[in-house]
Amino acid sequence: MALTTFVSVQEDAHSYAALSAMGWRDGLLGAAVLAQATGVGLAGALLGAATGLALLVLLTGGVTGPVLGVATVSALAAVLLSAVAALAPAAALRRFAAARILADE
Repeated sequence: MALTTFVSVQEDAHSYAALSAMGWRDGLLGAAVLAQATGVGLAGALLGAATGLALLVLLTGGVTGPVLGVATVSALAAVLLSAVAALAPAAALRRFAAARILADE
């Protein structure tokens, strides 16, 4: 997830530089990166948990309470890890030179 977020930040460098030039502070840019990564992590966690539970129902005919608990904890852990993995790319935004990036455009 961290690598994907780093690549996304690099690809969107012009957008982040433009937002910075319009007055967005580093904290707000970092929050945008965290929100994006957390949203992707949430979507992946929900799809993964739903797919796993659907396959379990198909193969065994049902889902028990402990299995639902494990699926829920796994999905929450995935969302938390995606947010933690986005901290480094969000911090990397502070090293972007907005004027240089916009000049290269």
